[in-house]
Amino acid sequence: MYKRQLICKDTQSINVLDIDAPLLVVPADIIINLKFPSLCDTLLTSLGSAIAADCDPNVIIKNVILGSMDTGGASLIRRYPVGISKILIYAKDACGNISKDTVMVTVKDTIKPKAVCQKFNSYLNDQGFVRVNSNQVNNGSTDNCTPADQLKFSWTRNMADTILEVNCDYFILKRPAGDTILDTVPYFGYERYFTIWVTDASGNQDTCNGNRSLAFLDTLNVCGKNRLVSGFHGQVLSLIHI
Repeated sequence: MYKRQLICKDTQSINVLDIDAPLLVVPADIIINLKFPSLCDTLLTSLGSAIAADCDPNVIIKNVILGSMDTGGASLIRRYPVGISKILIYAKDACGNISKDTVMVTVKDTIKPKAVCQKFNSYLNDQGFVRVNSNQVNNGSTDNCTPADQLKFSWTRNMADTILEVNCDYFILKRPAGDTILDTVPYFGYERYFTIWVTDASGNQDTCNGNRSLAFLDTLNVCGKNRLVSGFHGQVLSLIHI
């Protein structure tokens, strides 16, 4: 007599889930100065690409400059403007796992503007003085980044020194904190050399000096004929650079 064998069967499902995000490696933060005076951005070919290690060989890597619509893939090579660009980089595998990191790209404008000045005639009023704004002597100064109408002009390195007052006796620099007498003239000089400082939005400065003249004319003879020396040249207006 044979014994009957009982055989039981069942099915077991084993699901292997990938819950590990890709190992994302991004380039280091970088600070770079502009190199070309005609450009206000720079092509960073040395920045390289982000890479990711994962069991999925087809990891997708994307990047976006935060605050903009500028997107890309693993490569971070592109033109970057002056300022700080914060780049968000993420890697996503087939299972939806995501790794994120950021890279900071800082581009500095260290290129000075091109200062261009012109000869400027100014006339004393009937009260015996004239005030000359430093931007009146501008003759087309330019900059690689700052628009021409946003350049700042001053009589010294100090951007607040914008107004020069001339009367029969003094050269006065008009300052918010108080006037500074630059020169006392025993007679009214006809023509003076000058220095103009041009400053861009990044604080870079250039000057035009010594090659143009600023003429002060007393056509109303307020200062008196004996004070006006016709054809007087060579008196240097030395402004204190602060």
